[in-house]
Amino acid sequence: MCFAHVGRVLRKGGVIALGDWTIGAGSTTEPPETQRVVRRPDGLVLIFEPLAHYLHGLKDSDFTAITTRGHSGWLLDRTRRELDMQDEHTAAHASMLQRIEVTERRLQSLQSGRLQHGHLQATKAP
Repeated sequence: MCFAHVGRVLRKGGVIALGDWTIGAGSTTEPPETQRVVRRPDGLVLIFEPLAHYLHGLKDSDFTAITTRGHSGWLLDRTRRELDMQDEHTAAHASMLQRIEVTERRLQSLQSGRLQHGHLQATKAP
């Protein structure tokens, strides 16, 4: 539905580019409907879809030249470095504890393959 609305206002030949989190192929014992929802310690609730849903939505909305690029490996390295830096400053800034918890959960999701991060690009059909 979202891509149909974007396609409605995008000129023919126009390009949509986005980055998002998608459900990964990591093994889990959780049912699929539970895997889609992540409740962060700061109260934010995130809902994820498999990459295939994005691809089907783009195709169904007459987008062409659909490409994807995964960035999970890069983000995993960046998250590890971020946690290392946060650990060094935790004693001085107790308010960072919640941020550290969020970052640790992101690290766990990336390491397990439960979530993936990537970019998509598609062109509106002429």
